[in-house]
Amino acid sequence: MAGQLISDASGYESTEFDTKIPSLNDQANIVEAFKLYHYGIDNYTGSESPAANSVHAHLKDINDRLTSVETIPSVTLTGTANEVNVSASVGNIIVGLPDDVTIASDLTVSHNLSVGGNLTVSGSTTFVNTQSVSVTDPMILLSTNNSGNLLDIGMVGKYVQSASTLYTGFVKDESDGVWKLVSGVSASPTTQFDFTGATYDNIKIGSLEATGNISGINLTATGRSDIRIPANEQTASYTLVLSDVGKIVEMNVASANNLTVPPNSSVTFPIGSTISVLQTGSGQTTILAGSGVTINGTPGLKLRAQWSSATLIKRATDTWVAVGDLAV
Repeated sequence: MAGQLISDASGYESTEFDTKIPSLNDQANIVEAFKLYHYGIDNYTGSESPAANSVHAHLKDINDRLTSVETIPSVTLTGTANEVNVSASVGNIIVGLPDDVTIASDLTVSHNLSVGGNLTVSGSTTFVNTQSVSVTDPMILLSTNNSGNLLDIGMVGKYVQSASTLYTGFVKDESDGVWKLVSGVSASPTTQFDFTGATYDNIKIGSLEATGNISGINLTATGRSDIRIPANEQTASYTLVLSDVGKIVEMNVASANNLTVPPNSSVTFPIGSTISVLQTGSGQTTILAGSGVTINGTPGLKLRAQWSSATLIKRATDTWVAVGDLAV
C-alpha cells in the first residue's frame, strides 16, 4: 500500500510518521487498512508489538504519561511556625516570611544585614567581630540592670605583654565610688573588676578643672597653673571641719579668737592635709589643739598680727605642724 504522512501530535518531537492509509487505487480490506493505520503493521493479530512510530504507540505514550502524573502522591508544603509562611492558589505556591520571625537555632548571614527597627540581643555574651564600630547616639548607657550599687562600671580593653594576656580600663570601683585608670590586670573582668595588682596609668590632658580636692604623690604641670584656693571666712572663734582641707580660713574677728584643730576621732582629716589660716581682722588668732591633738610650731601658735598667715599640715593621726608668721 502507498502511505500518507501526517504531523505528530502537539507536545511531541517535530517528526512525521507513516499512517499507511491506502490510496484510492489500492485494493484493500478496510479493517486491515485501519489496523495498519493504527498499529503500523500489516495483518496485525494482537500478538505483535505495534510499530514504535505508529498511532497506537503515540497514544500509549500519552496514556502512560497521564497515568504517571495521576500516580504521584500529593505533596503538602508547610512552614515552621513563626519562621516560614506557605500559601497556595490555582497554579501558584507562595513561600515567604511572617512579620515576626523566630529562629530556634543558629543563623548565619554572609552579607549585609539591615534592621529597620530596634535590635534586642539576649544572652550572656555578644561578640562584635569588626574593624570599626560607628554609633550615632551621643550617649552609651552601661549597666542597665544594676538595680543596686553592686557592679563596677567602665570600659575595658585586652592586650598581650610578654606572652601574658592583660587588661586595661577606665572603671568606676563600686566599693569606693572612685573612677580608676588602670592596666596590668590579669583577671578577665566580669561584673567586678579585679584591681588586685593593677598599675595606675598615666594620663595626659590639656587642662584640668576640679571642684574638689586633688591629691597625689607627684603632680607635674607644664605651662601656667591656674590654682585657685577657696576661702572660708569666719567672724568668731572656729573649729575646723573636713571641707576646710585645701582652703584658706579667714578669721575676720575684731577681738581675740581661737581656731581649734579637732581630734582625729571627731574629724578624720587625711594625713598630709593642709589648711591655711589668715588673720584678716584686728583680733589676734590663736591656734588651739583639740583633745589629744599635738600642734608643733615656732615660736608659738598665735598669728603675729593682722594679715599674718600660717599653714597647718597633718603629719600623723593626731599630730599637726603650723608653719608661718607666728608669735608667742
